[in-house]
Amino acid sequence: MNSSTMKIKRLLGNKNTVTLICAVLGLLVLFFGYHRAVENATQPVDVYYATQNIQPRTLITDAMVDKISVPQAAIDEMGQGNIIMKKEDIVGKKANINSLIPQGSMFYKGAVVDEKDLPDAAVYNLKKGETLYQLAVNMNSSYARAIVPDGYIDIYIRTTDASGKARVGKFVENVKVLAVLTNNSQDAFENTDEIRTPAYIHFAVPDETFIYLTSANQLGLTIFPVPTNVAESEVQPDSSFITSTELKEYIDNLSNKFIQDSVSSEITDNNSSTQQTTENEENE
Repeated sequence: MNSSTMKIKRLLGNKNTVTLICAVLGLLVLFFGYHRAVENATQPVDVYYATQNIQPRTLITDAMVDKISVPQAAIDEMGQGNIIMKKEDIVGKKANINSLIPQGSMFYKGAVVDEKDLPDAAVYNLKKGETLYQLAVNMNSSYARAIVPDGYIDIYIRTTDASGKARVGKFVENVKVLAVLTNNSQDAFENTDEIRTPAYIHFAVPDETFIYLTSANQLGLTIFPVPTNVAESEVQPDSSFITSTELKEYIDNLSNKFIQDSVSSEITDNNSSTQQTTENEENE
């Protein structure tokens, strides 16, 4: 017993022996650590993928989702934190407004949302005192699709003075675009294979501003949007500029004149009708 202990002590006292033992232990740690890492990396994990192309705003049903096992390493490489791992977080949700989910793709956070969280749902959740305004546009007036949802625009109004010279004014500035729609009410910027032509821009304005814009449109004035990063001098270089206050006064004067002309016309029509009736009665 004592002899064995002495041999062990003598063995451990040899520096070469200790170095060899440490080297062997280090190799064992590296071997088993690598083996565990490889095992974890190749451990299969269940993930869900799309069985068909899923267009934006589409309700995701059970038939659109299937499961496949892939190595954990593949999930880590693609960013596990961005992949939706639970089926209940996919089925019953909707593909986001700008997210075409291709067949075979996994489901990523941001591409799948609750219907109430769709970006254009904000159109129906206006603040108190705001009204939704729909402005007609085309490819040119939308700056070749440069005006996009969540972007910001200034609203200009154009008219002409008595001499026929164009006059332009910035009526309201820094307005958030809520939606850009086509003629058939589709989102103009959904991630599909087609390039859609903008036909309407939706934005919210205070109630008073809405009334002025509506009046301006009915009076035949031109209302057009401009991206906020476009300098005023670039909007209508050959036009004289007027202030928002001057525009309001101008719209008010036009509205009052329109009402007066309408009343005068109605009185004239009534008088003419009465005179005609009297003449007819006298002839009888």
